[in-house]
Amino acid sequence: MKQPINNFIFLVFLIGLLSTFQSCKKDTLFSSSNITFSADTLVFDTVFKTEKALKDLFKGSGVQQVKIYNPDGNPLNLDEIELMGGSDSPFRLNLDGISGKSFTNKKIAGNDSLFMFIDIQLNVLNNPSQNPIIRDSIRVKTNGKNQYLQLLAWGQDAYFHHKEIIKNSTEWKNDKPHVIIGYAIVDTSAVLDVQQGCKIHLYNNSLLYVRRGALNMNGTLNNKIIVQGTRSEASYQKIAGQYYGIYFHEALPSKFNYAHIKNGTSAIQIYSRNENSNLATLTIENTVIENNARYGVFCFANPIVILNNTLLFKNQLYSFFVLQGADFSINHSNILGYGPSSKDNTAFALKNYYTNPDDQLTYISPLNGTIKNTIIYGYKPSEYVIDTLQNDGIKNNIKLQNCHIKFENPFTNTAVSFNTDPNFININQNNFRFNSSSPLNNKGITSSNKADIDGKKRSITSPDIGVYEID
Repeated sequence: MKQPINNFIFLVFLIGLLSTFQSCKKDTLFSSSNITFSADTLVFDTVFKTEKALKDLFKGSGVQQVKIYNPDGNPLNLDEIELMGGSDSPFRLNLDGISGKSFTNKKIAGNDSLFMFIDIQLNVLNNPSQNPIIRDSIRVKTNGKNQYLQLLAWGQDAYFHHKEIIKNSTEWKNDKPHVIIGYAIVDTSAVLDVQQGCKIHLYNNSLLYVRRGALNMNGTLNNKIIVQGTRSEASYQKIAGQYYGIYFHEALPSKFNYAHIKNGTSAIQIYSRNENSNLATLTIENTVIENNARYGVFCFANPIVILNNTLLFKNQLYSFFVLQGADFSINHSNILGYGPSSKDNTAFALKNYYTNPDDQLTYISPLNGTIKNTIIYGYKPSEYVIDTLQNDGIKNNIKLQNCHIKFENPFTNTAVSFNTDPNFININQNNFRFNSSSPLNNKGITSSNKADIDGKKRSITSPDIGVYEID
């Protein structure tokens, strides 16, 4: 009798052992890794452009798909998949032929992938322009870690430039907005011409990058080009840092005329000059550059820059900054501080050197510039700073003519006035015009600039200093 009992006990033990083994085997077979997506952002060209669309449930530009990859050799369990917008989200998911807003326990075999399909349906508002960009994200939880896929749709008819490289010369038309997500690159030898009246919107951390090509913004007095972020709500109109900016790298000669660039991180950065051209890297005329989290115009490593009839203000590091030299000409411009923080740097700063932290070498290039009929002013005791290093063969030549400057230690220059309040009409409302009692009135010198930023004719013999000519 003992033998059957012993066999029974052994059998129970063996079943328990096998059960435990199977349980352990199941746990160890599933991957402890995380997923990857085939894209970090999906962009939908949602179009609202008919009266019917204001009444009906209007479907966007179709279904988009994304692959969810399991990079591990073992199966992977997707514990949770959900739209963060929940039941109110205009987006919909489809997994394995089933539509919904959320899913649980979806499995991907080892070294395999799962297709997820996403579409968008929107109840159009009476005024869709108040919410031009629709955002959501998909959260996927695996092994305790949340990963997100961003979803973007434009609530108006728009041109999308999503990580786009422009290799051939082209023109951006003004019939609908242009939206940059990630980047738009104007590549070597290509020329991008932007039509008058264009509206360019850049998404978070996005940039318009000119890499040995050229960018021309061809605005007019009555049809300016606007460059700003993608948020149109009133609460965002004065928030800096909504996108990265416009970056020139050894660019071909480019020109901005009648543009308004605002609320970026660095509005314009100009790196070096193109070795195949002796013309200005960038000419900026009749343009407003305001409220950027770092720089208005940043020149690095000796580019050639022209500013004419240009208003820069409330840029939080510098409105105009040269690092490691530049050739520049500035005429009838306002280079102003008046930033929101006491930590803001000066409005205008020039340095002829740069110390590279990687190689610990200091690079020096000359400062060659003419500044005339220009006001450099703000809240700080000094809004004008020059910092130079001496080096054999490197000479700096800065010429000031009929300027008005805020400077703590005025120097002798009969053509420059210092520190007298310019009597701007309303700094808080960004109105930098002035009345006849201002020290800017009739104190300029004759130049080729015949009209102010508003198109008003300047005095031939004694124009006003700055961008505005008053009666």
